[in-house]
Parts: sequence; structure tokens; C-alpha cells
Amino acid sequence: MADERTEAPTPRRREEVRKRGQTARSQDLTAAIVLLAGLYTLKLTAGLTLDRLSALLVGHILAAGALDKTAAPTTETSALGALAAILPPLLGMLAFAAVAASVLQGGFMFVPGLLIPKWERVNPIAGTKRICSTQGLLLLLKTLAKLLIVAAVATLVIRAHRAELAALGATELTPALTLLLNLVWEVLLKGALAMLALAILDWLWERRRFLQSIRMTKREVQEELRQSEGDPHVRAQQKSRRMRFLQQMMRDVRKADVVVTNPTHYAVALRYDPATMAAPVVLAKGQDYLALKIRQLADDARVPVVENKPLAKALYQMVPVGKEIPPELYVAVAEVLAFVYRLRQQRMAA
Repeated sequence: MADERTEAPTPRRREEVRKRGQTARSQDLTAAIVLLAGLYTLKLTAGLTLDRLSALLVGHILAAGALDKTAAPTTETSALGALAAILPPLLGMLAFAAVAASVLQGGFMFVPGLLIPKWERVNPIAGTKRICSTQGLLLLLKTLAKLLIVAAVATLVIRAHRAELAALGATELTPALTLLLNLVWEVLLKGALAMLALAILDWLWERRRFLQSIRMTKREVQEELRQSEGDPHVRAQQKSRRMRFLQQMMRDVRKADVVVTNPTHYAVALRYDPATMAAPVVLAKGQDYLALKIRQLADDARVPVVENKPLAKALYQMVPVGKEIPPELYVAVAEVLAFVYRLRQQRMAA
């Protein structure tokens, strides 16, 4: 049927929805990329983090045992100094990862209209309807799937290291802490990778759903085509006007005093009547095929044809049909007309 959305979205439709900020995006994919970026940032800055935390711990221990209780800890050993050294790289990487994930999914977009508060976003009734809708059910299932995947990954990792964990009680403190940290890192990394794989599938699903939502009906495609190419009746009228203009221009060639050519690329027909015109007027002009046609008509009507390459090009580019020539071309055109008038007098005398 005509009202069924069976047609793929046109480039114009895609651009329109993009301007409204609508595109295929998966929040799970953004979260997975940000999580991986955060984990690797923590791993890369682990040495700096441990040094700062050790300095903070030692500083507070020394401050607690100092005789002068009023002495304040230095900046290096203060909690604020430690956070100032640890957080900027982590927060900077998280922000970069979030922006990169967004651009990767739908390109860079800035839509100020999306920043305007909307009541339906905080309306509890609308929120309840969203939760109880099919979309809400799918969101719940995705959340449960992510929890199950993370639990499965953690179980597999722990099972793979169960022998080492069983001997943990007889292990010294430093190796035991190292084993636990490595175990936690492995669980987090493999869990994040599993979430990334699930998020990619979610993005593919969201992309398919988005493309389905912006599909068009046959009537919409036809209307868009009519708007982009123009109404057929209007185009027919424009074509008719162009044809009448060309026919009138061709008839006016017979009234010209001279046709200036380039010699084949341009042809411009001029007429000058001192009694009714302030300056010579361009009656017709053309390029390539139309120039050849003007020359043929001029030969048939015994209108003189004069070859002047720079003048013909200047007249064609500067003067519309039916307009007088500009003052800067007066001298060049006057020389051509004088030659034509002398030629005409010689013919009359002969």
C-alpha cells in the first residue's frame, strides 16, 4: 500500500533526521568503550597511583606520630595532592573515550535543541509507560544479559585460578596481593571485553531499528523527488519560456547590424540605431552550437559577421540579451560598426 513504509530512506531524509540529532546509537557501546579506556588508564598509571597512595599513607602515619600535633601535612602527603595527581589522567581519558565513542557511532553532531529541557523526560507517568513498554522490557533483558555475562566471566576466571586461590593462605602477603590484583584485573578486563562484544551487537540492533524507523512511503519518496527536481508542470512552463526566448532571439538575429564571433566558440548579434538607442544593444548571443546557429542565420540574412575574439568573449560574458553594452566596450564596438558601415556603403556604391 502507498502508506506502508517500504522504501529505504533517501540521503535528504537521512540529513533531516541527523539535523534533529537522531542517529543509531548504543549507550552500551559507549559505556563499554569508556570502561575499557578507564581500565587501561588505571593500568598505565598504576605505578604513579601506588606511589601517591604510599606517600599519602606514610605522610599521615608520620603526622600521627609527630610531637607537634599542630603541624599540617605537606601537599605531597595530603589527600588533595594525591587526588590532584591521580584523577586528571583518568578523567581526561574517560571524557575522550566518551566523545570518541559518540563520534564513532554517529559522527560529530551538535544540536542545541536537545539541550532544552522537556517535561516528558521527567514526567513520572511518561517514565512509567516507558518502563512498561516493549522498549523497557528489552532494556531489562539487556541488563540481565550483561549481569549474566559478567558473572559467567568471573566464574570462569576464578575456576581457572582455583588452585592458586586454594594455596593463598600459605602465601606471603606481597605475592598474595599481587595474585589478587592480577585476578581482579583479569576479571575486569575480560568482563569489559565481553560487554564490548554485547554492545556491538546492541549497536547493530539499534542501527537496524533506526533505519526501519526512518523508512519512507512511496508517496513520501515521490513528494521529495517532486520538491528536489521541481513540479513537472512548473518545469514544463520553464522549458516553454526558454524555447520562446530562444526563438525570439533567433528571429532578432536578422535585425542585427553585425555578428561578432570568436570565431566558433562565441557569437554575439549587435544592433545600433542612433535615433532610438543610447548605445548598441545585444540582440542575441550563444556559445558553441548556439553560436554556430547564430552565424548560419546571419549568413542567410546577409548580416555581416566579424571575427574579433576578445570582443566576442567580453560581450558574451558581460552583456545580457536585450541590454546595452557597457561604456568600456564602446571603442571596440564602434570600430566594428564603422567597418560594417563602410562595407555597406561600398556595396551600395557597387
